[in-house]
Amino acid sequence: MARNPTPGGRRSEADRNDHIVLTAARDVFIEQGWDAPISAVSKRSGLGMGSIYRRYASKDELFAAMFAACMDEAADEALTALAEEPDGWSALRRLMRAMLHSGVGSLFAQVAEHEQARAAFRDSGGSLRAAIDRIVADARRDGALRREVTSADICLALRHVKPPHGPDVKRERQLQLRYLEVLLDGLAEPGSGTADRASRELPGPGPQWDDLASGKA
Repeated sequence: MARNPTPGGRRSEADRNDHIVLTAARDVFIEQGWDAPISAVSKRSGLGMGSIYRRYASKDELFAAMFAACMDEAADEALTALAEEPDGWSALRRLMRAMLHSGVGSLFAQVAEHEQARAAFRDSGGSLRAAIDRIVADARRDGALRREVTSADICLALRHVKPPHGPDVKRERQLQLRYLEVLLDGLAEPGSGTADRASRELPGPGPQWDDLASGKA
Protein backbone atom coordinates (compact mmCIF):
# COMPACT_ATOMS: atom_id res chain seq x y z
CA MET A 1 0.00 0.00 0.00
CA ALA A 2 0.97 3.63 -0.33
CA ARG A 3 1.55 5.70 2.79
CA ASN A 4 4.38 3.49 3.94
CA PRO A 5 5.38 4.28 7.51
CA THR A 6 8.37 6.54 8.12
CA PRO A 7 10.61 6.48 11.20
CA GLY A 8 10.07 8.93 14.06
CA GLY A 9 8.53 8.17 17.47
CA ARG A 10 4.79 8.63 17.93
CA ARG A 11 4.38 9.88 14.37
CA SER A 12 6.03 6.71 13.10
CA GLU A 13 3.60 4.58 15.12
CA ALA A 14 0.63 6.56 13.79
CA ASP A 15 1.85 6.16 10.21
CA ARG A 16 2.42 2.45 10.77
CA ASN A 17 -1.09 1.99 12.15
CA ASP A 18 -2.56 3.96 9.26
CA HIS A 19 -0.71 1.73 6.82
CA ILE A 20 -2.11 -1.34 8.60
CA VAL A 21 -5.67 0.04 8.49
CA LEU A 22 -5.52 0.95 4.80
CA THR A 23 -4.02 -2.42 3.86
CA ALA A 24 -6.72 -4.23 5.84
CA ALA A 25 -9.42 -2.04 4.27
CA ARG A 26 -8.13 -2.82 0.79
CA ASP A 27 -8.24 -6.57 1.42
CA VAL A 28 -11.67 -6.46 3.07
CA PHE A 29 -13.30 -4.31 0.38
CA ILE A 30 -11.79 -6.46 -2.37
CA GLU A 31 -13.03 -9.68 -0.78
CA GLN A 32 -16.39 -8.57 0.59
CA GLY A 33 -17.35 -5.55 -1.52
CA TRP A 34 -18.61 -2.15 -0.50
CA ASP A 35 -21.10 -3.58 2.00
CA ALA A 36 -18.31 -4.93 4.21
CA PRO A 37 -18.60 -3.46 7.73
CA ILE A 38 -15.89 -1.44 9.46
CA SER A 39 -15.81 -4.22 12.06
CA ALA A 40 -14.32 -6.49 9.39
CA VAL A 41 -11.53 -3.96 8.81
CA SER A 42 -10.98 -3.76 12.56
CA LYS A 43 -10.71 -7.53 12.83
CA ARG A 44 -8.35 -7.81 9.84
CA SER A 45 -6.10 -5.00 11.05
CA GLY A 46 -6.03 -5.99 14.72
CA LEU A 47 -6.86 -2.39 15.67
CA GLY A 48 -9.95 -1.36 17.60
CA MET A 49 -12.99 0.33 16.07
CA GLY A 50 -12.25 3.47 18.07
CA SER A 51 -8.76 3.66 16.62
CA ILE A 52 -10.13 3.43 13.09
CA TYR A 53 -12.87 6.01 13.66
CA ARG A 54 -10.34 8.43 15.12
CA ARG A 55 -8.63 8.34 11.75
CA TYR A 56 -11.69 8.11 9.51
CA ALA A 57 -15.09 9.43 10.54
CA SER A 58 -17.06 7.15 8.21
CA LYS A 59 -16.78 4.20 5.87
CA ASP A 60 -16.95 6.61 2.93
CA GLU A 61 -13.91 8.45 4.26
CA LEU A 62 -12.00 5.23 4.87
CA PHE A 63 -12.83 3.91 1.42
CA ALA A 64 -11.72 7.16 -0.23
CA ALA A 65 -8.38 7.09 1.62
CA MET A 66 -7.84 3.41 0.81
CA PHE A 67 -8.73 3.94 -2.85
CA ALA A 68 -6.43 6.95 -3.14
CA ALA A 69 -3.54 4.96 -1.62
CA CYS A 70 -4.15 2.10 -4.07
CA MET A 71 -4.31 4.47 -7.05
CA ASP A 72 -1.06 6.14 -5.97
CA GLU A 73 0.65 2.77 -5.61
CA ALA A 74 -0.55 1.61 -9.04
CA ALA A 75 0.53 4.92 -10.62
CA ASP A 76 4.01 4.45 -9.14
CA GLU A 77 4.09 0.92 -10.60
CA ALA A 78 3.07 2.27 -14.00
CA LEU A 79 5.73 4.98 -14.02
CA THR A 80 8.39 2.50 -12.94
CA ALA A 81 7.32 0.14 -15.73
CA LEU A 82 7.56 2.98 -18.25
CA ALA A 83 11.04 3.85 -17.04
CA GLU A 84 12.45 0.34 -16.81
CA GLU A 85 10.79 -1.70 -19.56
CA PRO A 86 12.07 -1.61 -23.15
CA ASP A 87 8.70 -0.96 -24.80
CA GLY A 88 5.04 -0.23 -24.19
CA TRP A 89 3.91 -3.86 -24.40
CA SER A 90 6.40 -4.98 -21.76
CA ALA A 91 5.34 -2.07 -19.55
CA LEU A 92 1.67 -2.99 -19.99
CA ARG A 93 2.26 -6.62 -19.12
CA ARG A 94 4.29 -5.67 -16.05
CA LEU A 95 1.65 -3.20 -14.84
CA MET A 96 -1.22 -5.64 -15.31
CA ARG A 97 0.65 -8.29 -13.36
CA ALA A 98 1.36 -5.80 -10.57
CA MET A 99 -2.27 -4.63 -10.39
CA LEU A 100 -3.43 -8.23 -10.35
CA HIS A 101 -1.01 -9.12 -7.57
CA SER A 102 -2.03 -6.17 -5.37
CA GLY A 103 -5.74 -6.64 -6.01
CA VAL A 104 -6.09 -3.07 -7.27
CA GLY A 105 -7.58 -4.22 -10.56
CA SER A 106 -10.57 -5.78 -8.86
CA LEU A 107 -11.36 -2.50 -7.08
CA PHE A 108 -12.68 -1.21 -10.39
CA ALA A 109 -15.72 -3.40 -9.83
CA GLN A 110 -16.52 -1.12 -6.90
CA VAL A 111 -16.28 1.89 -9.24
CA ALA A 112 -19.00 0.39 -11.41
CA GLU A 113 -21.29 -0.37 -8.49
CA HIS A 114 -21.04 2.51 -6.01
CA GLU A 115 -21.08 6.29 -6.26
CA GLN A 116 -18.59 6.56 -3.37
CA ALA A 117 -16.11 4.53 -5.40
CA ARG A 118 -16.76 6.59 -8.52
CA ALA A 119 -16.12 9.78 -6.57
CA ALA A 120 -12.89 8.32 -5.16
CA PHE A 121 -11.77 7.32 -8.65
CA ARG A 122 -12.53 10.76 -10.06
CA ASP A 123 -10.70 12.45 -7.18
CA SER A 124 -7.64 10.22 -6.84
CA GLY A 125 -7.20 8.24 -10.06
CA GLY A 126 -5.78 10.99 -12.27
CA SER A 127 -2.12 10.00 -11.99
CA LEU A 128 -2.89 6.36 -12.73
CA ARG A 129 -5.10 7.23 -15.69
CA ALA A 130 -2.38 9.44 -17.15
CA ALA A 131 0.29 6.74 -16.72
CA ILE A 132 -1.88 4.04 -18.31
CA ASP A 133 -2.66 6.41 -21.20
CA ARG A 134 1.10 6.71 -21.82
CA ILE A 135 1.63 2.95 -21.71
CA VAL A 136 -1.30 2.25 -24.02
CA ALA A 137 -0.16 4.95 -26.47
CA ASP A 138 3.36 3.46 -26.55
CA ALA A 139 2.09 -0.09 -27.07
CA ARG A 140 -0.27 1.02 -29.85
CA ARG A 141 2.43 3.08 -31.54
CA ASP A 142 4.71 0.03 -31.57
CA GLY A 143 1.96 -1.99 -33.26
CA ALA A 144 1.85 -4.39 -30.32
CA LEU A 145 -1.57 -3.51 -28.87
CA ARG A 146 -4.84 -3.67 -30.77
CA ARG A 147 -5.63 -0.20 -32.10
CA GLU A 148 -9.17 -0.29 -30.73
CA VAL A 149 -8.08 -1.11 -27.15
CA THR A 150 -8.52 1.82 -24.77
CA SER A 151 -6.91 2.57 -21.43
CA ALA A 152 -10.21 1.87 -19.68
CA ASP A 153 -10.26 -1.57 -21.33
CA ILE A 154 -7.17 -2.47 -19.31
CA CYS A 155 -8.81 -1.69 -15.97
CA LEU A 156 -12.14 -3.26 -16.89
CA ALA A 157 -10.45 -6.45 -18.04
CA LEU A 158 -8.57 -6.77 -14.76
CA ARG A 159 -11.66 -6.34 -12.61
CA HIS A 160 -13.08 -9.59 -14.00
CA VAL A 161 -10.16 -11.69 -12.72
CA LYS A 162 -11.17 -12.82 -9.24
CA PRO A 163 -8.66 -11.97 -6.49
CA PRO A 164 -7.40 -14.90 -4.39
CA HIS A 165 -8.84 -15.20 -0.90
CA GLY A 166 -9.88 -18.85 -0.63
CA PRO A 167 -8.20 -21.70 1.23
CA ASP A 168 -5.55 -22.21 -1.48
CA VAL A 169 -4.26 -18.71 -2.23
CA LYS A 170 -1.17 -20.03 -4.03
CA ARG A 171 -3.27 -21.99 -6.51
CA GLU A 172 -5.68 -19.10 -7.02
CA ARG A 173 -2.75 -16.79 -7.71
CA GLN A 174 -1.45 -19.28 -10.26
CA LEU A 175 -4.82 -19.30 -12.02
CA GLN A 176 -4.91 -15.48 -11.98
CA LEU A 177 -1.61 -15.35 -13.87
CA ARG A 178 -2.85 -18.06 -16.22
CA TYR A 179 -5.88 -16.02 -17.27
CA LEU A 180 -3.86 -12.83 -17.46
CA GLU A 181 -1.81 -14.44 -20.23
CA VAL A 182 -5.06 -15.29 -22.04
CA LEU A 183 -6.16 -11.66 -21.64
CA LEU A 184 -2.85 -10.41 -22.99
CA ASP A 185 -3.12 -12.62 -26.07
CA GLY A 186 -6.53 -11.08 -26.72
CA LEU A 187 -5.19 -7.54 -26.31
CA ALA A 188 -2.29 -8.07 -28.71
CA GLU A 189 -2.57 -6.80 -32.28
CA PRO A 190 -3.21 -9.87 -34.51
CA GLY A 191 -0.17 -10.82 -36.55
CA SER A 192 2.12 -8.45 -34.71
CA GLY A 193 4.15 -11.17 -33.03
CA THR A 194 3.51 -9.48 -29.70
CA ALA A 195 2.25 -12.63 -28.06
CA ASP A 196 5.54 -14.33 -28.92
CA ARG A 197 7.25 -11.99 -26.46
CA ALA A 198 4.95 -13.14 -23.65
CA SER A 199 5.09 -16.54 -22.07
CA ARG A 200 3.87 -19.05 -24.64
CA GLU A 201 3.04 -21.55 -21.91
CA LEU A 202 0.22 -20.69 -19.54
CA PRO A 203 1.37 -20.67 -15.89
CA GLY A 204 0.59 -23.77 -13.87
CA PRO A 205 -1.54 -26.80 -14.72
CA GLY A 206 -4.99 -26.09 -16.06
CA PRO A 207 -8.02 -26.66 -13.83
CA GLN A 208 -10.02 -29.85 -14.23
CA TRP A 209 -13.73 -30.46 -13.71
CA ASP A 210 -12.98 -32.09 -10.36
CA ASP A 211 -11.22 -28.88 -9.26
CA LEU A 212 -14.38 -26.89 -9.97
CA ALA A 213 -16.62 -29.40 -8.24
CA SER A 214 -14.41 -29.44 -5.14
CA GLY A 215 -14.06 -25.67 -4.97
CA LYS A 216 -10.30 -25.82 -5.57
CA ALA A 217 -10.48 -23.59 -8.67
